Amino acid sequence: MLVRYFMMLFAFQFQSPGAELLHLGPLTVRWYGFLIAMAVLLGVNLSQYLAKARNVDPELIGDLGIWLVIAAIPCARLYYVCFNGKTIANIHKILSLFGKVALPFMGQS
Repeated sequence: MLVRYFMMLFAFQFQSPGAELLHLGPLTVRWYGFLIAMAVLLGVNLSQYLAKARNVDPELIGDLGIWLVIAAIPCARLYYVCFNGKTIANIHKILSLFGKVALPFMGQS
């Protein structure tokens, strides 16, 4: 009974903040985009720290991080197209990055 009481207490205490973090005019910053960006920055910074400890140039890690983020966009699109059978029939939807069918991490389908 006590466990059920605490579960109900926490269920009402922790609520979703919503999908949008903030609005800057026509630009909307969403939580998942913010969290992905923070994870990439944290990963690159941690990798640079570990590279310095292992006598590797940290600038190489930073440069690699930039190229990996650039490569992740078309690779995420390719992954989505390969594993979503509905999209394969429409070539214009495959090539559309910001249309109705967008990148998988953009929250649209």
